[in-house]
Order: sequence, then C-alpha cells, then structure tokens
Amino acid sequence: ENSGTGILSWSIANTTNWLSVSQSSGYLFSGQKCSLKITCRRDNLDQNTYNSSLIINSNADIKTLSIPVTMVVAKTSSMKLSSTNILFDYFRNNVEVYLKNTGNTTFNWSAAKANYYTLMPASGSLAKGDSIKINITLNRETLQTGILNSNILISNSDNVNQTINTVINVFTNTKWMLNRKILDAEFCRSANK
Repeated sequence: ENSGTGILSWSIANTTNWLSVSQSSGYLFSGQKCSLKITCRRDNLDQNTYNSSLIINSNADIKTLSIPVTMVVAKTSSMKLSSTNILFDYFRNNVEVYLKNTGNTTFNWSAAKANYYTLMPASGSLAKGDSIKINITLNRETLQTGILNSNILISNSDNVNQTINTVINVFTNTKWMLNRKILDAEFCRSANK
C-alpha cells in the first residue's frame, strides 16, 4: 500500500526457485494498494523445512523491506506406472512397463500377481525420482479359451498402490501332433471331420 503522497515504485527480488510471486514490480499512486499472490512449489523437494525471504525494493523512505517465508515439505510417497491398461492379444506374451518414484522419499515396492505372470523384477527399492523397467511375461499353458481379465497390484512400503489392469485373449490349440508322414487326407464337410 502507498501510504505516502507521491508515486511509489516497487519491485520484488526473489532468489528462491520454490517461490513465485504473481507480480514482481509496479507503481502505486497515493492511497492505492495491490494484492500479491505468493505460491510455494514443493515438487522434487526433499522432506525438510525451507526458509527464504522476499526483498521488496522501493523509492520510499524505507528503501528495502524483507518478508521472511518458511515452507514445510512433508514426506510424500507416490509412484506412477507408464501404463495401467495392457492387452495381451493372441500372439502377445511380453510387455514392458515403467514404475517411477514421483515422491520425495525412497521406498520398497513389490508386485502381487496371478501365477501365470512372471515379472522381472517383481520387487525392489526406488530412490526419489528413479524409475525401473518391469518386464511382464505371460504363460498361457494353464489358461482356457476365452477372454480373461486380471490385475497386477504394485504396492510400496508406505501403502501406496498402483494397479495394472490386464485383458488376455486366449485360444487353446487342439492340434494332434503325429509322428508319421501324411501321404493323403480327406475332409467331410457334413461331419466336419
């Protein structure tokens, strides 16, 4: 607020990258005020208490004013999968997904899955900002013809969960393998044999 009689010229010096101000400079006539919005960004910051200050420079009698700012960053445990919906079509048995630690703390993770899936790796530890490639292999030997819906649950040590929803198209072959050399064959359309 300009509580004087002249024109107030002001600017804000901000040297902290986790703070942003809606307006960094301006002019105010006598009796005028302006509101500023200060925003804290906690993305990619470690769990800690951060201290800084905003310096307001002006042409007033008090040339510099310092406003202290304190920001608390709590522990955040979060993770993200590159894909949460997977289709295992008839001839697809391998898929790769990426798991990323999007929080600010290291966590351990593991996967709960049906026995026809093999995950490599199926568990591990991820530091802040790290990611890992998970290879999912499907074994169709015990599956029956049809469409199977299944889930793979990824959990971390802080009870944060991500689910991979899978759809499996299955067709079971009914071929007979003969250990002879076939010389001739006939097919009867009416008997379908």
